[in-house]
Formats: sequence, C-alpha cells, structure tokens
Amino acid sequence: MKWNPSPVFRLVVGLITAVTVAIPVVAEPCSCITISGSGDGFTLQDYEAVFQGEVLSVRWVNLPHSDGTYRLIQAAAIEVSDFWKGRVAPVVVVFTGNGAGDCGFDFVPGTTYVVFAERIPKQYREPLHANRNALWTDICTPSSNAERAPDLLKKLNELTDPERYQTFDEIY
Repeated sequence: MKWNPSPVFRLVVGLITAVTVAIPVVAEPCSCITISGSGDGFTLQDYEAVFQGEVLSVRWVNLPHSDGTYRLIQAAAIEVSDFWKGRVAPVVVVFTGNGAGDCGFDFVPGTTYVVFAERIPKQYREPLHANRNALWTDICTPSSNAERAPDLLKKLNELTDPERYQTFDEIY
C-alpha cells in the first residue's frame, strides 16, 4: 500500500519548510587560534574572568544583524562557587555561540564548569543591551566541565594567590 500523506500533514510540513527557509541565520565558522607565551596553553592574563560555578539555566537569544539576518547565541546563568580572576557577582550571565560550528560552548543546567571568560564582543553587546563587562566564552578557551578537569583546577590553585578574596560586582 502506498503512503499518501493527508492535506493537514502536507500543510504543516509546508509551513515548517517555509518558515525555516524564510528566516535567514548567519553561520560563522569556528576557528581556534591559540597564541600563548606560557607554554602551557593558557595564561590568566588572557581572560577577563576565571571562575567555577554551576549552570542554573540556559536561554537562547536571537541577535539581529544589520543585513536582516539573525545569529542564535546562548546565555548561561551561572552561580559562582570559586574564582581565580576577575570581579564576579554571585550569579553571572555568560554568553556563548550556539555550538553549531561557531565555537559555542555547550552549557548544561545543573553542571559545574570552570569558565575562562572574556568581555563580550562589541557586535554582540549592543543588540543585547549588555554593559561592557558582560562575559563571553567558547570552546577555544580552557573552559571545561569541572568534574573532568582536576588537573586544570590544581593548576589554577597553584597559579593564584591563596590570600585572594572575592569581590561581588554586577557584571550583567
């Protein structure tokens, strides 16, 4: 027996196809080029903030471009439990790409990460109405799931001053 889709099925598939094709999305290829004079792959000086925290939530954000296209990025709310560099609030929002070839970091709610963050690039900051201290990370940084990074955590604790203290300051 030959399958013959119903008119409603055809209409739904047609609408989904039309919407998918009609809304252009900018795809930016991922290219990680690491330049570090430390010989160990990273230095704290390369980043605005370095901290550990649990992801509370992840929100998807569509950023409009001047040419009428959009770029989908993630905004992860992270509860900070420890830090090694930067002035961070108890909960910070870290932006990243969508992970579809644009170097976006895949944050999962309920998971604890060590995050190496830079200031968000200006072209993303303006459409988000974020202040200049908003944070950005991607897979080109040493950011990692904390459970899978005991050596990284050990190294961070060795690199930083044990007398450090935490300053809470609004980032986003």
